[in-house]
Order: sequence, then C-alpha cells, then structure tokens
Amino acid sequence: AGGAYVPIDPGYPASRISYMAGDARLSALLTWGQGAVATADLKLPRIALDEWRVLAEYSVKPLAHNVRADAFAYAIYTSGSTGQPKCVLLNHRGRINNIEDYCRRLELGETDRVLCVSSLSFDISVCNIFCMFRSGGCVIFPSLDRLNDPDHWLDVMQERSVTFWHSAPALMDALLEVTSERRYDRNSLRVALLGGDWIPLSQPKRARAAFPRLRFVTAGGATELSIDSTFYPVDEIDPAWRSIPYGRPLANQSALILDADMALLPPGVPGELHLGGAGMGAGYWRDEEKTRKSFLVHPETGERLYKTGDLGRWLADGNLEYLGRADDQVKIRG
Repeated sequence: AGGAYVPIDPGYPASRISYMAGDARLSALLTWGQGAVATADLKLPRIALDEWRVLAEYSVKPLAHNVRADAFAYAIYTSGSTGQPKCVLLNHRGRINNIEDYCRRLELGETDRVLCVSSLSFDISVCNIFCMFRSGGCVIFPSLDRLNDPDHWLDVMQERSVTFWHSAPALMDALLEVTSERRYDRNSLRVALLGGDWIPLSQPKRARAAFPRLRFVTAGGATELSIDSTFYPVDEIDPAWRSIPYGRPLANQSALILDADMALLPPGVPGELHLGGAGMGAGYWRDEEKTRKSFLVHPETGERLYKTGDLGRWLADGNLEYLGRADDQVKIRG
C-alpha cells in the first residue's frame, strides 16, 4: 500500500503502547485477539485480523502503488535503555538487500518453515517473515496463549516440520533444555541463525547434538541498520576463542573498527565497531540530536556510519570478534 508499519508487542504495558502510538503518529491499528494493543484506549481506526467476516469485505485486488527503494518500510523501537524507546526509520532498499542475501546464504526455499518465537517488536521478525515470503516458505507462529512455552515450541516444530530457527541465544537455550527431556524428530531442523546477544561457546555443540543435521550460523548487527550486518557459519569451536566471532559483513555492508578519532585500527587492536552500507537507517524519528550523535560520517571516506557502542577487533583470519559494550549497558533476555 506504500505505507510503513510499526510493530508493537501486545505484551507491552498500556502506557508504553500509548507512547509508541502517539510518538509514531500511527494512522491505523492492525490487531489480533484481545491483547493490550487491541484493548488500549487509542483513538485510531482498527482492523481486526481475526474477524474474518470483516476482512472478507476488502478487495483482493493488488493495490496500485509507486514505492521507492528509499521509502520507509517500517519504523521499529529500540529497548529504550536510557529512557523512552527510540524509533528507528528503515527503508526498503536495505531490507531487500539483507533478505536476498539471507535467502542465498541459507539456501532458503519453498520447503522451508520458520517458527517465529521472537517478538514482532524485534527486527529478527523481519528476517523470519520476509525471508519466507521471498523464498516461498511458510511462517508459523506459536499459539498466543503459549508464546513463551518451549514445550509448545517443540510440539509445533514437530507438527509443522520446522526447518529454520532464528532467535536470540537465550531462546535457543530454552528449546535445548526441552529437547534433553523429550523424544522428537531430530532431523527436521536444518538451519539455526542466532544473534542479538552473546552466544555461549557451548551452544553450537549442544544444538547439533539435539539436531544432528543442523547448520549453526551467528549474525551481528544493530536495530539501526539492516537486521544483521555480519554473518558467521560456525563449524568447530576454536579452543582459543573467548567468544564466537561476529564474522564478516553481509553483502553491500561494511564493518569498521575505529579509534576515538575515527581512524581505522589494525587487526588485533580493540576499538569501537561502526557499521555502514546498504542497510543504514535514516536515523531516529523526530530526534535530530540523537541521530547526530549516533549516525556519523567518516572524515576521510565520507561513508555514513552507525556508532554501535560495541567494542571489537579484527582477528587474523579476517573475522570480527565482539568484546562487549563500550558503555555500561546490559542486555536482558536478548
């Protein structure tokens, strides 16, 4: 239709939902069920996706539109670790670039099925949904009343022959705990893409023990860019590793380790990770000051970069190593 969407987790408090709806200047709500979004006191038109008779009144003809690659596809709110959540604006070009690259690298196709255990308010959901749309695969959601139940996840994975898993490592850990206690088909899941938090060195081995044909891949990035910016297929765990590498940049994306003067640092020397390329967001909605502080221009190359606040260094093999935050932020639940 040419518009942009704003995902809102139905589990958010009503006050947060009201803030996001007002701040984003929403024009309509798409809801399902009777969660907080559906029942929030918002003066907006609503389309209830579970009211089939209402949906049947809409035309099935494709809408005419003229969407540009640099038009906004969605606006997504960050965690708001320093106060109110920040709204990041992302265009179509960067998302299409990533989705095409994911589908190629992960060899996604018509027989693939993903179980969406991550909240729609996280950009992992963008990969899950649109990679399946692009590849002809199937998107599967857990039951609304059992969204956080790993036993239910495994049930659905068995019933629907799920082949693709994409989540933060904490959710994979929860799934693996269940697999250690139950009998199940160990051969359906073929790809696991993990990101959004520090991945335990033991997790790839545990995941492959649970699903022997599994291809375990890690990815790193920031909400302010294209879902993920780096990609690393994990084979054997190097005993010298302190953490699983971030990997190398995805197609048409860049990763730089810079010092305080934005000078490039050589391999082995820690510095701050800056990301750039096709996935770059437009900035923070209605917040020019925060945009100026985080979205920078490299003084020599002129490349637009996002200052992640993460520390890292280049390894001798050309992969990135994540070293933690430059500030005192701590992630909770990925």
